[in-house]
Amino acid sequence: MRALVRLMTNNPDKIARLTELGVDVEGRIPHIMPPNPHNRFYLETKASRSGHWIDFSGKTHLPEQGEGVIVEGMPVRGE
Repeated sequence: MRALVRLMTNNPDKIARLTELGVDVEGRIPHIMPPNPHNRFYLETKASRSGHWIDFSGKTHLPEQGEGVIVEGMPVRGE
């Protein structure tokens, strides 16, 4: 039985490697992070050196990206 996933990534090599390993990548959810003075150089480097798909025009988040990160044991904001 093969795994079927929607992968949150901007890295095309990750998708290719997982596919080679037998994971059926059904789709990709992009990480959307608007560049700012602190991360622009880092994001541009990821795009130019590693081929990451990064949108520098500031697309809006997808519905799947609207929830905050939940880590076991981490306090939840507002509680």
